[in-house]
Amino acid sequence: MNKNVEENPNDYIATIYINGMHGRMLRLPSTVKNKEILIVYGRNQNLEQLFYLAKELNKYGNVTIPDIPGFGGMQSFYKIGEKPILDNLADYLAAFIKLRYSRRKVTIFGLGFGFIVVTRMLQKYPNLMKKINILINYGGFIHKDAIILDRGTYVLMHYSADILSWRLPAWSLKYFFLKPYLMSWIYSRSSNNSSYNLEEINQSDLRTFLKATSIMLKLDLSDHQINLTVYNIPIKQDWLDEQLVEQHLNVVYQKVRVFNPMTNKNNHSKVSGAHSTMEIPASLKRLLAKNN
Repeated sequence: MNKNVEENPNDYIATIYINGMHGRMLRLPSTVKNKEILIVYGRNQNLEQLFYLAKELNKYGNVTIPDIPGFGGMQSFYKIGEKPILDNLADYLAAFIKLRYSRRKVTIFGLGFGFIVVTRMLQKYPNLMKKINILINYGGFIHKDAIILDRGTYVLMHYSADILSWRLPAWSLKYFFLKPYLMSWIYSRSSNNSSYNLEEINQSDLRTFLKATSIMLKLDLSDHQINLTVYNIPIKQDWLDEQLVEQHLNVVYQKVRVFNPMTNKNNHSKVSGAHSTMEIPASLKRLLAKNN
């Protein structure tokens, strides 16, 4: 880790303005000056949560995490009269990469929904493939069939996510139903006693959050090939079939390499902080170090 990095993420966060939307960006400079690492986060994450991951990766290069429209406090596409469809999110990310890394290559670390956006961006802008040193998927997928849901739950979520993302239903949901006492009561009666962090949802634009859920439930990115190797880190998620995730990746990407952090518990490090825990396989660390 870069010893000069302090513990306060606010010291490294700056304002950005792209495509008519205000947001933030976290930037950690590294002693490895010639290497760039871009983290694209998922639906339930923000800059502060991922600060500890950024610090861990900082020893391998300069780390940048931009806000995504509608997430982490950034203004949504609705603010500029557009919808947060996947192609618009891909356009935003492509614009950021072109501006930030105009003459440099970059390693991209896609987390969950962030990897979906990265994949669509590479399909829509194939010229950006040449800018990527390493592409890493942590917990993402590219086809809806990898989601493990019974038919009734899938149909309910499929249609409700779309309907609730409309202006009036989303407003009603936010101000009348997404209340801590109500959600606690619901989850206290669920079969697995699971919980959901309302603070994470409230940091995002609710309509965008719901639209992203709809995107995931309809997702099929299997029709465009990407001439890159993707390094896949499967993580245990009860709602996702990792074997199908890997199969789908093999359809789209030229090659898939799997880094399994659970293969050897002594062969990975755990990055924890701000309600976010991630496992970084030693094999990935060696790859990042080798490419310095």
